[in-house]
Amino acid sequence: DLYTIEAEVSSPVLGNIRARSPNPVVYRVVEGRSDIYKIDPNGDVRYTGKLLKEDRQDEIMVAVQESTGGLKMASTKLVIHLQGIGSFPVTTSDDSETIELISADEPSGVVISSVQFSDQDQDAKLEYTLSADNGVDENGNVVADEEATEFFEIKQGEDNQAHLVVKNSLLNSNISTVNLEITARDGAHPKEPATSVRRVIVIPREPESQTDQVSLNLVPFPRNITIPRNLPTGSFIYRAVVLPKKNNLTFSIEPEHIFKIFSDGSIITQKELTEEPQTINLTVEVTDGTGRKSSTESTQIVLKKTSKAHFSEQLYEANVPRGSPEGTVVTLVSAVNAKGEPVRDFVLKGGNSKLFTVDEQGTIKTNGDLSTGAEFDFLVAVASDSTVNAPVHVELAEPRSPSINLVENQIFATVFDNLPINSYVGKFEVQGDEKVTFSMSSDEKGMSNLFAIEQDGTIRSTDWLSGFEGMHKLSVLASNMDPAGVRSTNATVVVDVIKSNECVPRFKKYENLIFYVRENTPQDTVIGKVSAEILPGKCDLKYSLGNEEILTINPANGELKTAKEFDFEKQKSHLLTLKLVAAEHNSVETTAELRIMDVDDHKVRFDLTEQTVEVPEDIPPSAVIATVRAVEEDDQPVFYHLGPSSPPQFSLHSTTGAVIVEQPLDREENYKFTIEIGASNSADTLPAEWLGSMKLIVLVKDVNDNGPMFDRTHYSAVVDKDIVIGSRIIELHAADPDVEDQGKKLEYSVTGASFEYRGMSRNVEDVFDINPVDGKVYTLKSLSDYVGGVFNVHLQVRDTVDGTIGKSGLKVYVHDNSDLLSMELPYAPSTVTTQIVDEFSQQLSNSTGLSALAKKISYKAPHGLMSTNSVDLQLIFFNKTIEEIVPAEKVLAVQEMRMRNSPNVVKGIPELRKPASPYLMIEKREDTFIQPELFCIVLGFLVLLAIVLSLCGMMACFSRSRFLREKKIVENEMAIKDAIQFPSNRSPALVSFKHYVPPTPEMYRNHEEHMYRSSNLNEKVGSYAVQQATIIVAEQEDKI
Repeated sequence: DLYTIEAEVSSPVLGNIRARSPNPVVYRVVEGRSDIYKIDPNGDVRYTGKLLKEDRQDEIMVAVQESTGGLKMASTKLVIHLQGIGSFPVTTSDDSETIELISADEPSGVVISSVQFSDQDQDAKLEYTLSADNGVDENGNVVADEEATEFFEIKQGEDNQAHLVVKNSLLNSNISTVNLEITARDGAHPKEPATSVRRVIVIPREPESQTDQVSLNLVPFPRNITIPRNLPTGSFIYRAVVLPKKNNLTFSIEPEHIFKIFSDGSIITQKELTEEPQTINLTVEVTDGTGRKSSTESTQIVLKKTSKAHFSEQLYEANVPRGSPEGTVVTLVSAVNAKGEPVRDFVLKGGNSKLFTVDEQGTIKTNGDLSTGAEFDFLVAVASDSTVNAPVHVELAEPRSPSINLVENQIFATVFDNLPINSYVGKFEVQGDEKVTFSMSSDEKGMSNLFAIEQDGTIRSTDWLSGFEGMHKLSVLASNMDPAGVRSTNATVVVDVIKSNECVPRFKKYENLIFYVRENTPQDTVIGKVSAEILPGKCDLKYSLGNEEILTINPANGELKTAKEFDFEKQKSHLLTLKLVAAEHNSVETTAELRIMDVDDHKVRFDLTEQTVEVPEDIPPSAVIATVRAVEEDDQPVFYHLGPSSPPQFSLHSTTGAVIVEQPLDREENYKFTIEIGASNSADTLPAEWLGSMKLIVLVKDVNDNGPMFDRTHYSAVVDKDIVIGSRIIELHAADPDVEDQGKKLEYSVTGASFEYRGMSRNVEDVFDINPVDGKVYTLKSLSDYVGGVFNVHLQVRDTVDGTIGKSGLKVYVHDNSDLLSMELPYAPSTVTTQIVDEFSQQLSNSTGLSALAKKISYKAPHGLMSTNSVDLQLIFFNKTIEEIVPAEKVLAVQEMRMRNSPNVVKGIPELRKPASPYLMIEKREDTFIQPELFCIVLGFLVLLAIVLSLCGMMACFSRSRFLREKKIVENEMAIKDAIQFPSNRSPALVSFKHYVPPTPEMYRNHEEHMYRSSNLNEKVGSYAVQQATIIVAEQEDKI
C-alpha cells in the first residue's frame, strides 16, 4: 500500500495511518528519515524536525508489528509533502523554562532575565509580548494575570534580545510566584509561528526563606584606598555595600582599634594615623540574622602625607555588560575633603559623562544606551572643587547570560541505606567555569542534615541513611553577583535510599558473556537470552540494552533479537551493555560481546584501483616505498603479484604487499614509473586469474644532485674580422636539471680564452665577455688582427644559491670575406633544418678533407622575389692540422682536384662557389635580378618569337624572289617581241672596246670626264649600238 500525506510543517499531526489489528501494535520507521518522523501507537504521523521555509517531500517506509511480541508484521510506503511557512521561523537557543529568584526590593529597571531570539530573514521584525498565569501570593491565593503583568515588562535589546525587567516596585505587591511567558513574533511574516519561553519568577517574602535562598554579596573593595596620614579621628574612609540591599545587617571590621564601621557600611577612623605603618590591611565582614556571612580580605589602606581633598583611588575601572538597561550600577567612588570628611556631592565631566549619573553616595550608574560604543572615559570630580577629580574608564563586556547555566539541572541518585558518611552522591557543574555559590535546602525535616553541597557543586552524605529509605528531594540554589545584579538558578537533587539486602539484581555468573550471530541474518531473529538471578515478584525485574541500534531486548524475559543485518567484513564484533533494573531504582550493568560469524561471500579487492607515491631519487636499494593492501573480507590468505610490464627497478613481496626498490633511480632519466599489481588467494596465479588489480604510480622526486648545465657541451661561432666591437656573437642557455633548482638564479662568466693559429697557441684577455644574466657573448675589441685563426673561450655558469657550477667551451672562427664559399641547397626555405645543414657540412668535410663550418643561410632572391625551392649556404673551411682557415680559392682547387681523382666521392654534392651578389640575405632585399624561372620563361618566349619572325621573313623573301623572276621572264618576252616587230636603226659597226685606265684622283679633282672609248671611233658621249644575237635553249640538256 501507499499513503500520501500533505500537511503544513507547523501542524502537530500530519495524518493517520492506523493499521487494523485486534492486538496493540507499534510503528517503526525502517527506511527514510526516522530522525524527524515519528508514528504514535494510534497511527498519528508527527513531524519532529525544525520548521522549514521551503516545501519538503520525503518518502519513508513504516513497519507495524504486534507489541506483544508476535511475528505478524506489515509495512507500507508513506509519501509526505510538507508545506513550508515561506520564511525562516523565530528561534532561540535559551532554555524554554527557567526559575528566576529575585528580591522584593529590586528597583525598577532591573533586568531579571534576558532571552536571545534569532530570525534569519533579512526583513524580519521581531515583536515581543508578555503574559502571566498561575500567579500566587504569599498566602497561597491566586493572583489575577492582569495584576501580575503590571509589575513586569519586556524591553527590546540589540541583536533581537528581549529583556524581562521590573516595571514597578514589587514592595507594593504581595506576589510570591508567577509564571511569565515571553513570546516573540515576526511582524513581517504573520504566518510564522510564535516562539515562547517561560520564566518562573519566585519572590521570597519572609526573611527566613530569603536567607535560605540567597547568599550575601559584599561588593569587593578597591585594591588600595589612599587616605591622608593626618586625618582627624572620625574621618570617613569608605562605604561597604551589600547587594541586594538587606535589613538587619551587622558589619565587623579589622583592625577595629583603628577603624569603625556603622550599620550602613560607612567606615571611619577611630584614632590618629600618624604612628601607623605606611599600609594597613583592612578586612570587613557582614552578617545577617541567620549567621550567613560574606567578607572581603587583604584590602590595603595606604597612608599618604597630604592635606588636600582626594579620591580613594587614582583610577576607577569597571566592566558593564553590553545592552544593560538604564540605571545599571557601574562602580562606586569615594573622596574626602581637605578636612578628611567624606564628600557627599559629585559631578561627572567629559564627553562621555552624559551617558552616566552619580549620586551623593558616589554610585555611578548608566544614563542611556551604551550599545553603540566599546569604551567610555570621563572624570568624576568633587562638586565644590572640580580640580579634585579621578578618571573613570568603562568597558562594555559581552551581554551576560540572564541566569547561571548548569550542565545538568537535575540529578537522580540511588544509594543504599548503609552508605558511608562523606560518600559521593552527585555533582553540579557550571558551564563556562563560572564561579558561583551553592546552597542546598529541603522541605523534609532533618534532610538537610543528611546531605551537604560543597562550593564546587559536589554533594556528599553527612550522616548515616539507615531508617530514611525512600525518595527524598532537595533544592539547590547557585548564585553569584556582578555589577548588574544577582544571578541565580535552581536545581533539584532526587536521592533514592533503598535497603541494601533486597531487590538487588544480579546477572548469572559465567553467562551473558558472548552472543553469536551469522552475518546477513534477517532482522528480528532471536539470537539468545539474558540470564539473571530470580528476585521476588515485588522487585519487578526489567531487562534493558544500551545498544538498541543493533539488538532489541524483551524487557520482561531478556530475549535478544537482531535489529539489523550484520556484515562480518565491516565489523567483526560489538560490545553490548546489559542492564537489570529492580524495584525501579536498583540497577546493575554488565558488558557482553556480540560476535559476528563470517560467511564466504566476498572476493579479494583493492580499495584503490590507483595509488600514487613520491620517492626521492637517491633512495637506496632494498628500501620499501609503499605497501599495498588488498581487502579479503572472508579471512582467506592474500598473495600479491607483479604485472608482466612492471619496471625492473622494483620488486613486490608476495604476502605483505611491500614494494621494494631494486635498482638506483634517476629522475633525470625517468621521473615516473607505473607498476601493475594483482592479488589472488593463491601464490601461483596468472594475470588472467587475478581477483583484483591496481596500479601503483611512483613519482621520483628530484634531489639536488646536479649542478647547472649548458644546453651544449661546446659551442662554435663564425664571425667576420670586421665585426663591430660590442656585437653579440652567440647567446648561451643553461639550466639546472634538478626540479628544485629550476627557479634559482644562474650567473654566466668567461673564465679564460686562448687563440690558435698555424699550430701556435697563446692566451688572450679582454677579447670576449658575457652578460652574467642572459648569457649573451659579445666582443670587447677588434678581431681584425686575428684573421684565419680560432679562439677557444672557456665558459662557466654558477648557481648563486648553492654555488654549484657547469662548464662549456666556445670556438670563435675569425674569417675574411675572401674565405667565404657558397653552395646551393635544393630545399625550400621552410624545410631547411639544422640537421640538413649539418649533413651537407659533413659531406663537404669528407670531400675536401677540411672542417666545413656553416656561417649563415641566405635565400636566393633575384629581383626581390624569394626563391621557393632553394637556399644558399655560406661556409668557411678550417684546417685542424695547422689551425688555420683555408682561403676560398684553395678550397675550390682542392674540391676540383678531388672531383677529377675521385668523382664517386663528391658525386651528388652541390658545387661550391664564391658568394655572388644575386644571392643575398633575405633581410637586405637589395637585388635587381629576376628569378631564374622567370628568366627562362622570358628567354623562351623571345626565342620562339625570333623563330616565328624568321619564318615570316623567309616566306616573304621567297615570295619576292618568285615575283621578280616571273616579272623578268615577262619583261624579256616583251622585249623580244618588240625587237622582232620593230627592227632597230643601223648603228656603226661593233668594235672591240678598250678599257682605259681608271681615272686618277686628280681627275676627280679636275672633274674630268672619262669613259670607255673605242680606239677607232670618235663617238659622241652617250651614243650606243645594238648587236642582236640569237640563243636557242634546248628542252633537254643532252640536245645542246
